[in-house]
Amino acid sequence: MIKNFFLITFRNISKNKGASFINVTGLAIGLAASLLILLWVQNELSYEKYNLQGEDIYRVEQDQNYSGQLYHVTVTPQPCGPVWMEKIPEIIEQTRINRMSRFLFRQGDNVFFESSVIAADSGLFRMFTLPFVYGDSRTALNSPHSIVLSEKLSKKYFGTANPLGKTLTLENKYQFMVSGVMKDLPNNSQYTYEAVIPYSFLMEIGVYSSSWGNNSILTFVQLVKGANIEEVNGKITDIVRENNYNSPTTFNVFPLLDIHLRSQFGFTQSNGPVIAVTIFSLIAIFILLIACINFINLSTAKASTRGKEIGIKKVAGADQLSMIIQF
Repeated sequence: MIKNFFLITFRNISKNKGASFINVTGLAIGLAASLLILLWVQNELSYEKYNLQGEDIYRVEQDQNYSGQLYHVTVTPQPCGPVWMEKIPEIIEQTRINRMSRFLFRQGDNVFFESSVIAADSGLFRMFTLPFVYGDSRTALNSPHSIVLSEKLSKKYFGTANPLGKTLTLENKYQFMVSGVMKDLPNNSQYTYEAVIPYSFLMEIGVYSSSWGNNSILTFVQLVKGANIEEVNGKITDIVRENNYNSPTTFNVFPLLDIHLRSQFGFTQSNGPVIAVTIFSLIAIFILLIACINFINLSTAKASTRGKEIGIKKVAGADQLSMIIQF
């Protein structure tokens, strides 16, 4: 029976090539367009979801009020993170991240400028899911001249060999020992970097500021589950004002998992691409709906011209299910 269905379908397509082509092509294009849009939407919604503790990680941000004008910024003073962690029970881990300017890396004859370098506290590897290929993430940043490389960067300088204990020279004068190799960050990571050096190195090169009014770095904190966000915001603001009496700033924490879609950027109050994601999701549904309706309408119109065939099949004893399957 199924074989007969295919034979009849093939004959009908052959007899009505133009209509069949329009019908099938329209549905195929609609399905393909909807699928591509939904794949993009899925990718947008997946940012930072690879972090196993992502629901408990927050970026510290601030609202600055100067002369009645509100500015939203995502950087903090450098001393804040460790002090917040020490004085606020709800904060169980923190890391400061400073994106370095372009560094000259040298290893033997391999000499390259690298711009994807960050300085961070060791809490980075305890908070974020960054699997290590070589080395121990718990101790990788213990030495002020240790460096953790991505797999990509490790292969660039050392090939496929285990690079632990080997040396890289930065800026032709700083010797760094490779203490770990982490897997490359996934494409759905909001923050990308290929090398991590200890935050303490900033003091050595004179770019660390102990000022509580100098906003220059990113600070991430991990909160205990169920922490009261409003209370945490109040506590971190109070600590800053204790150390910077004239600060007109209010600090707040923003969920890591919402940064890509809903973050407020720089000095503006504009949201992330969440609106675009919503619009494109509706467009995908609309395209799919139109494609299906067109397919059904064209199929119904074509079926209405086959009344004689339907009548003969009914007389021959065809049941309703087989008729539905065929048409």
